[in-house]
Amino acid sequence: MVDAFIPGSKFAAVSITGSTCWLNCKYCMGKYLKSMEHTPTPHHLKAFAEKFYKQGGRGILISGGFTREGKLPFTPFLQTIREIKKEYDFVISIHPGLVDKKGAENLRQVGVDIVDFDFTLSTYTIKGLKNLKDKDSTDFVLSLRYLYERGPPYVAPHILVGLPTVNTELTLEEVEFLKDYDPYVTVFLVFIPTEGTALGREKLLSTELMVDILHKARRLLGGELSLGCMRPVSYKNSLDIIAIEKNLVERIAVPHLSTITKYGLRKYDACCSVPRELLDWFL
Repeated sequence: MVDAFIPGSKFAAVSITGSTCWLNCKYCMGKYLKSMEHTPTPHHLKAFAEKFYKQGGRGILISGGFTREGKLPFTPFLQTIREIKKEYDFVISIHPGLVDKKGAENLRQVGVDIVDFDFTLSTYTIKGLKNLKDKDSTDFVLSLRYLYERGPPYVAPHILVGLPTVNTELTLEEVEFLKDYDPYVTVFLVFIPTEGTALGREKLLSTELMVDILHKARRLLGGELSLGCMRPVSYKNSLDIIAIEKNLVERIAVPHLSTITKYGLRKYDACCSVPRELLDWFL
């Protein structure tokens, strides 16, 4: 059974840095922050959470731009996150970037439920595309370990497939690495050449290669697989249909209405990384 995840009235994404990103990754350059609710101070975040709760909201993704060290600057917001969890019992997800031991512990202590963690082993992606000149794959490996050992109860690794110069062999190495952590869900994103970014004219990954990666990930990973919200419009629907018909994924973020209707997908008003144990609130 494949489920559709379409966040909206019950699950919101906020940026705690507004439209600002200091890292300015070459494939995003802050473009995707514009579609989020901007809550640039703890006061703004608390006010939005209160309003959203009264409107029927039950979950929130805390995201934003990253510092030059590859981190979401969430420390000033920790007390507010604790208050939001206590007062509204939201399902809280966060997109933290790189973390140290203390950062992972702090996220658990204030009640964050889910971490959406972008994982890569590609030196070129880290240094050349993410602009993290002083970081390497070790920093991503350590962050993942700290999150699993000390962080919130649910960690959802995200793998971005199809970036320039990152071949499928390296992507499969990343999948292989995740196997030891047995993630409850692994989210696959597909690179989109976004207009106005440094990679706006790059080529798309072919549907065939993406399907091949999903086939191999299915054999390697025991948990659920998800097609995340970042997928090229030009072949999004065809990829989704193949993934459904070949039983390659259990979750798809924001599929076409026609696909939902054709295959009778159950719909959840939530991000695709919300674990099964917490999904009843989002039907």
